[in-house]
Amino acid sequence: MNISEQYIKFLSDKRTATFSVMVSAIIGAVLASIDNRLSSGMTNMMSVQLTFSADVFRSLISPLSENAVSLLVRYLRLDIVFSFCYAVTLSSITAAMWGHLNELLHKNGKTPAKAAYTVFRLGMTLPYLAAIANIAENVMLYAAVRRDLAVPAIITPASFFAASKYMLLALSISAIAYMLVSRRKIIHGKPLDIS
Repeated sequence: MNISEQYIKFLSDKRTATFSVMVSAIIGAVLASIDNRLSSGMTNMMSVQLTFSADVFRSLISPLSENAVSLLVRYLRLDIVFSFCYAVTLSSITAAMWGHLNELLHKNGKTPAKAAYTVFRLGMTLPYLAAIANIAENVMLYAAVRRDLAVPAIITPASFFAASKYMLLALSISAIAYMLVSRRKIIHGKPLDIS
């Protein structure tokens, strides 16, 4: 068993998946709470992340109190940990779905199609790429907030990384949805569209 197979086996373990979902939910709830507190001050994280403009970024940050800036910095730091948690969670769900899909196919004497294998590999890789984009975004926003570096050379790439993160997460969830639909078709004896 190579290291990739061991990693997939580790991720598809129910304890790993359960733990990663619980930690992600807890950190996600804390981040949502911080975002709600920031929103009461007329700034939410989505608008900060996707400004694409240093001037708009400054207009969002400058009216914030020191306490609100402290909350924003806390959010950025915690979001780095959350990045790793959601990457492991989405990969765990993908690995578990892949294992179940393979099991169902093998019971019916079939093997996974190349397209399904490609979707699986994307589902395993994209969450980590989203986490890397999220970390890059958070580091840049942290520099912009704490070091007063709200310049286009930092804000525009940070917004690009934020947008990329959201797109990669959407594709990751789409890969899981594809496997759910494939599983349902196999269970109900319907032919799979992609072979």
